Amino acid sequence: MLFCDGFVNVFYFFRLSGCECLGPEENLEYPQLKGWLPNQFRCHVCHYNEVPSAGDYTSFDAKVRVDLATVDQAKQWIQFLKWSSGVTWRVDVTRPRLGHRVLFKASYKCQHKVNVKAASSSSSSRDSKNTCCQAKLFVTLKNSGGETNKTKDPHRFPFEVRIENRHNHHLFVADAIHYRDVGEKAKEVLMGLFEIGHTPTSALAVLKHDLQVEYGQQFVYASANREICPDLPYVQRLFHKVCREEYGTHSGPSMLTALQNQVEGYNNKCQDRCAIMDTSSKGALLVALSSPLMKKVHQLKHSGELCFIDSSGNMDRESCRVFLLLTHSCAGGLPLGILLCQSEDHQTIFEGLELLKKIVGEKAFAGRGQAGPQIFLTDDCSAERGALQEAFPDATLLLCTFHLLQAVWRWLWSKESGVDHRDRPTLFTMVKDMLYCREIARVDSLYTEARQHPVAVRLVLSTDKYEKYLKHIERLYNRRECWALSYRGRLLTRGNNTNNFAEAAMHVLKDKILQRTKAFNPPQLFDLLTSRLETYYETRIVDVALGRWESFQRSKFLPQDGNIAASQIQQIEEKKFLVEGSKNQTYVVDMELELCSCPTGQTGAPCKHQAAVTTNYRCLSNTFLPQCPEMRAELLKLTSGGKE
Repeated sequence: MLFCDGFVNVFYFFRLSGCECLGPEENLEYPQLKGWLPNQFRCHVCHYNEVPSAGDYTSFDAKVRVDLATVDQAKQWIQFLKWSSGVTWRVDVTRPRLGHRVLFKASYKCQHKVNVKAASSSSSSRDSKNTCCQAKLFVTLKNSGGETNKTKDPHRFPFEVRIENRHNHHLFVADAIHYRDVGEKAKEVLMGLFEIGHTPTSALAVLKHDLQVEYGQQFVYASANREICPDLPYVQRLFHKVCREEYGTHSGPSMLTALQNQVEGYNNKCQDRCAIMDTSSKGALLVALSSPLMKKVHQLKHSGELCFIDSSGNMDRESCRVFLLLTHSCAGGLPLGILLCQSEDHQTIFEGLELLKKIVGEKAFAGRGQAGPQIFLTDDCSAERGALQEAFPDATLLLCTFHLLQAVWRWLWSKESGVDHRDRPTLFTMVKDMLYCREIARVDSLYTEARQHPVAVRLVLSTDKYEKYLKHIERLYNRRECWALSYRGRLLTRGNNTNNFAEAAMHVLKDKILQRTKAFNPPQLFDLLTSRLETYYETRIVDVALGRWESFQRSKFLPQDGNIAASQIQQIEEKKFLVEGSKNQTYVVDMELELCSCPTGQTGAPCKHQAAVTTNYRCLSNTFLPQCPEMRAELLKLTSGGKE
């Protein structure tokens, strides 16, 4: 006779003894029960009667005593019974305690028996699990109190189980096992995947892939078992449960508390004030963020010259707007700060920018501090531009040329314009010519020509059909300083006339950070912005510095010297050079300012003359991809492992 305590490494015994069960003895006459009952517990059989069955299981009636003494142990035994028997038992009836002798008493039913109300609706469903199964399980836990010599019950084990294992369905076919409860192992795997950033869909895909590797050709059977391969609705419910525990509810006080905890925890982690949470004067949620990497990007010279700003929504279930501020570099657009707000009105954006100014301090924007960058390049959003003008009154606000032409195109093709489809290309070309002309005076003359163009003044039935177009082009002309390239000749745009860097950053945010899904709520969105986004840009900077960027050879920032030989370059000062061009013209290249006197390089855009100087003299440059150890070291300073 063997006795073991606990639920691990214990042995399992049976004894058929009617009502004379005085102790457990090993008995192997009932192999069906040996594989059916949990093997973590000592027990003995008081009664066993096998019943004929046509299913894939053994039908029987049995009465068993188990060595359990507490209610928690009894419930745990029932949970283990689900896995060992292959039957999911649901509570049918629980009974109150009768005096001090009965601690726990309940009856369970097979999950394939649904109550009458549910059966009326579910039984008509094509894939209903209800079969009106009559299998039952009755359990009673008696309080022995350890005084076995005073009780009339000859059994030593106080937990009595009566089993009526008579099902009217198969237990181990796909139609049955895909209704099983999800196992703890599958839950742990899914929750681990959620912790590292997986969505419900991607987490389930990873789990299925692992099962396919583990089971091989048997995967088709494993995938039908819900215990090890859950369905997507369950994974989504588990994901939302985990998110609610960590990030609070979708909205309301618990969400705000979770977000405040996220902000405070992030600041403590960074040992600096990198994020501020507040509420705007209109009651909208506001979060300003400038991570340690973003603060290092503020040290770049380009951050004080030009800043891109763009916003996007539909990133979480509360439809928060994310405003992203970036500057340009040889590694593409690098972030300077992020605004997270629940509104995009003028006042809310302005207050968010003021919060951001508090975070970045006086060393921001290459030392310009509260004055901000010299230039902002934006879309044609009045609220956004108005807030920028109020927060940074000394900055010049330029319009993205692509978005301007796109807006004109859409207006011409709309019913509101009233323009005939045959005339739309001609009218669009007029605006395009005004945009790309090189001289300011030419813009005025093109505007006059546009107003007097035969297409624009054509009359139909004595009515000016294109009066709306003339008014529209007049409004554009009054704002020509913002979008006409001829007015940018003296501005350090570095060849950036579109908001492409910001557009690309938004694609990164939605594709690589959010993986084309919505965040659960603002706290989770903040968590993703401070973890994945930071990691993405740091990895990108390292790849560019080491020449591993996937677009390295296609980048416009890769020096292309245009076959200019070293003999065609004359150094006149430490960082000033004379470069002989292809048409016997000589251009002045200033690598301190990263400017060239050629038409392309006048605004700081990369040109072949600057590239030739960089290649032959190894000058440090933020415009071109690093070609020497010194340039790589400067770029790596932006990362967390870089040394100042």
